[in-house]
Amino acid sequence: MIGKSRGSAVIEVLISLGLAAILITVIGNLISAVRRMETAQDFRQRALTHTQETLEMITSLQNDLFACVSPTIGPGTCNGSDGQTCALAIAYNSCWTNNPYGHTTPVAYYHLAGGQLVDGPETVPSDTAFTRSIAIENLDGDANRKKITVEVLWQERGDDKSFQLATVLTGWSNVTP
Repeated sequence: MIGKSRGSAVIEVLISLGLAAILITVIGNLISAVRRMETAQDFRQRALTHTQETLEMITSLQNDLFACVSPTIGPGTCNGSDGQTCALAIAYNSCWTNNPYGHTTPVAYYHLAGGQLVDGPETVPSDTAFTRSIAIENLDGDANRKKITVEVLWQERGDDKSFQLATVLTGWSNVTP
């Protein structure tokens, strides 16, 4: 009888150790997966913040970036100080140029610096894990309707990730000089 008890006890201990090892492995994998999800969520939240912040800045600067203001009321042509022109509608003293102020030709991507759009993407100064770029598209060939797309890029666990937000801006009001 004693031999059978010892043998049973050894088997029970081995089974218990095996179950404990499986349980520890499962719990470890679960904790690791939760941490990966938390990290991914943190990156996505920071990317959202950077895109929203940029769109808000562009919206607040939209007339500084795109408007040509004329001393006369349209119809007519507004001649911008940067050499760009645009057609004034009847009763309007302003219109938007095809390109942002200071850019006579379109650029693939911009970033904001000192209240102006500058060529190319940028590393986000406050969060260097991210690169940010701004794309500007005139909708339906109309310079007074612009689609602004902000894209943020980062690397997460060796994979390239990106997040985009877009808005449409319309130059519909007269700008006061």
